[in-house]
Amino acid sequence: MRKKVRYSYKLQGKKIRKLRKELRLTQAKLASLIGVRRSYIAGIENGHFKLSHRITYALSDIFTVPITELDPNIITQIPEKTGREFLGK
Repeated sequence: MRKKVRYSYKLQGKKIRKLRKELRLTQAKLASLIGVRRSYIAGIENGHFKLSHRITYALSDIFTVPITELDPNIITQIPEKTGREFLGK
């Protein structure tokens, strides 16, 4: 059994903000790409919300990073894949 990593939502939010800014995306643009409100992205970046699997996969695909880089507690069969690769799209 895999040990669960204690992971701070604030750290997760900082990582997402950093990745978003590297791609020069606004919160509004990122929100529109994944189908949520801009305030939800702000809440994620401020550590107020836990990412759902759907949002994690979408962000992984947009940022082209492994799913586990965004949430090390996600259990996948192939953790090195991005969201799109994992879902076979």
